[in-house]
Amino acid sequence: MNCNNPSLFFIVGRERSGTTLLQSLLNSHSHLVVPEESPFIKWLYSRYRRGSFDAQRGMAFYHDLLREPYFSTWHIDREALKAALPACQSFSDCCKAVYHQYAIEQGKAPKMMGDKNPQYSLFCKELSSTFPHAKFIWVSRNPYAQVNSMLRVNFEKKVVSSLAYRWKRYNRTIQQFAQQHPTQVLHIKHEDLVADTPAVLQRICTFLDVDYDAGMLEKRSTTVATNPQLVKEHHQHLTADITAGVNDAWHDGLSEKEVSIIHAITGDFGQTLGYNPEGKKAGVGTMLSCVFGLLYGRLYFPFLKFMDALPLGWRFAFFKRFIAPNFKFWQEAKARQQK
Repeated sequence: MNCNNPSLFFIVGRERSGTTLLQSLLNSHSHLVVPEESPFIKWLYSRYRRGSFDAQRGMAFYHDLLREPYFSTWHIDREALKAALPACQSFSDCCKAVYHQYAIEQGKAPKMMGDKNPQYSLFCKELSSTFPHAKFIWVSRNPYAQVNSMLRVNFEKKVVSSLAYRWKRYNRTIQQFAQQHPTQVLHIKHEDLVADTPAVLQRICTFLDVDYDAGMLEKRSTTVATNPQLVKEHHQHLTADITAGVNDAWHDGLSEKEVSIIHAITGDFGQTLGYNPEGKKAGVGTMLSCVFGLLYGRLYFPFLKFMDALPLGWRFAFFKRFIAPNFKFWQEAKARQQK
């Protein structure tokens, strides 16, 4: 594999839908590498997607890459990457060089490189235009279970109507992309992944055109070794049995009112993905009480677009001021980066 022609695939889906579980499984495949989450393509896209590259622009790409917050969690030979970038002639070449260097660090010569990022769920068109032959694995999860899981992490505001709307918007956006690019997208459900993991992994390997590796289940990798605080805060399930009832927990976690709100917002669309509505649909009075939550959920998407349009320096400053202080693993990542 070289920086000019690696095969790529992207794992997309709403947060808390099983994307990290799938990443840990596929990263254990002998011919696949799926790094820790770092949406550096999205981070750099607006500045570098157009125009040719020379050594000077390659170095600018390198320095801006280091400012992407999640990239600090990658264990990568930065000097080797820095040396490789001046030879790249486009944005896509530079991105592939990053993946290639990561694969070298893992001691693998993979047939495909993967990238798991929920943020890419709203970015599939841009990824496809940058990497025309890339494949996408779309992971969805029962909206009740997904919203229940979101209520128990410190990712977003704990507003059920907002979270339900975002579940719908994320998955509908990916579905629309899949309908336009049916041969590039494989849809799997979290429920199927945990119920019959080998069968789903076989489907994925066929889709990616790699041989099935039974060792994925036995040597399932996690981010425990490199990011223990990240696992402690967000991904404790990675150290548990895959089949450990994660899809049924929502029955005890959501109130009848919360179930009815999720039903009202996601029910019709959820059925197109094979998820049957639960409980009673919320009445007019209940939904009127959700106006703020729905507005908050909708405004999230223009806010993301606004943030993506900001200069990199402004985005980085916003992250340092408002995001990083809320997560201990960012502090640990920063400490490792400074060593």
